[in-house]
Amino acid sequence: MKDNTRESLFNLIGGFVPGRCAFDLFAGSGAVGIEALSRGSTRAFFIERHIPTAKIIRQNLQSLASDLPATVEAADTFFWTRQFFKKRKNWPTEPWIVFCCPPYMLYDARGDELMELLAWFMKESPPGSVVVAEVPENFPVNRLPDSAEWRVRAYKPALLCVWRPKSYENIENTRATGQ
Repeated sequence: MKDNTRESLFNLIGGFVPGRCAFDLFAGSGAVGIEALSRGSTRAFFIERHIPTAKIIRQNLQSLASDLPATVEAADTFFWTRQFFKKRKNWPTEPWIVFCCPPYMLYDARGDELMELLAWFMKESPPGSVVVAEVPENFPVNRLPDSAEWRVRAYKPALLCVWRPKSYENIENTRATGQ
């Protein structure tokens, strides 16, 4: 994710980060998950299959603080996700904030698997969770699971897609208005 896109992302969702467990899927440099930790995530999981890059994420986390609540997995995100969803007892109980920012070529090469991955997180995450997907600007957003429930913003060359269940929005609106 480009720096300006990441900045825009956290301007959009910054208020939803505190108290949530962050998942930085296809983590790359880990900048998104690290930003989530700095903004109040309870902990973060970084999933990056490229072993040298995963090592850099670990080094970056260590340079910030030796006791950050973070786990770096050098694993294929698709494989890791399948394994994660098999082990419900190990799931974080607090709401999640899931960042799915894969290389754009995966939307063509493994698009169905990506949509399935997003659907799993949407279905299985605790109440109050948020899912964010960065997609290429030409991606047909109607392919997203429950596509009508996503807020989409353009930040060339990307679209940022943010999902929060409508029931959660109703709870937040009720709190804000005191009704």
